[in-house]
Amino acid sequence: MSKLTSYLIPAIVVTAAVFSAVPPAAASGPEFQLAQLPMQMQTDDPHIQKMLDESVADAPMTWTTPDGWQEAKGSGMRMATFTPVTGEAVECSVIALKGMAGGVEGNIQRWMDQIDLSMPPELFAAYMDNLETVAISDGTEAYFVDLTQFQENAGEDTPSMIASILQLPTQTVFFKLTGPLGAVKNNAERLRALLASVTVKQSGW
Repeated sequence: MSKLTSYLIPAIVVTAAVFSAVPPAAASGPEFQLAQLPMQMQTDDPHIQKMLDESVADAPMTWTTPDGWQEAKGSGMRMATFTPVTGEAVECSVIALKGMAGGVEGNIQRWMDQIDLSMPPELFAAYMDNLETVAISDGTEAYFVDLTQFQENAGEDTPSMIASILQLPTQTVFFKLTGPLGAVKNNAERLRALLASVTVKQSGW
């Protein structure tokens, strides 16, 4: 059975804690770098963790866990992590960052680098011009970045990614499905179902 989850997007308080723990050189490419931080680095201050835990009751964002996935509670910038109940080697992370968080094009380029994917500039420009969007529950559109379409000749175990970028007034939320190519493809529809269930309950986010 699908599970409805509410989550408060951690904004200013957590941002300050994270950047105080990261060397300046590691802070370039905000979405990529912060997503790689050890979980304890995001939650090593018990006072901040207490504030996060107590704020869940005021959650401005909800979603429904797709059938076939299980949810692990997030911490700090990582709002949640979803994995298949079958144990398939793929995960979907949900990460919220303040502001534009590097921009759409910049993040897509970094994600391509992560999975060693390259393409001619003209092909990338055409892809950006026709970037797919999907709607969350209230009709707000999120970008849908399916990099598997550029890996048609790659093996099933090739690292791959499908991601979505939801831009809110003061936050950017990233949904990143990562793992071997075959497993990522197998779980693409669950990511779409998760996005369709997302509800932002309060304005100003």
